[in-house]
Amino acid sequence: MKRRDIYLLLAVVGALIPYFRFGPWLLEHGLDMRLFFHQVQANRVSEFFAADVVVSAAVVLVFLVYERGRLRGLWWVPILALLIFGVSVSLPVLLYLREGHASQPR
Repeated sequence: MKRRDIYLLLAVVGALIPYFRFGPWLLEHGLDMRLFFHQVQANRVSEFFAADVVVSAAVVLVFLVYERGRLRGLWWVPILALLIFGVSVSLPVLLYLREGHASQPR
């Protein structure tokens, strides 16, 4: 299996696994952002994971700034993936796009 295919597979897994956990909560509570942030800040462990995700998202965005030229017109796709799904999809999508363009002449 090629590295690019593995990145695509990881993007799919990165979408499915978190949403299997978040989907039932979303169906039960809807888009109750107040409750969402209350539960994210429920204890230090959940705050740790939330902070880790925020920092990881910032790293993906900084990495994207430096890789933007290599991705040509598709630089916005990882940003959209970050906003819709999160880091678990955005990073593999970025690496997938980067891998695809790495072998092509600029």
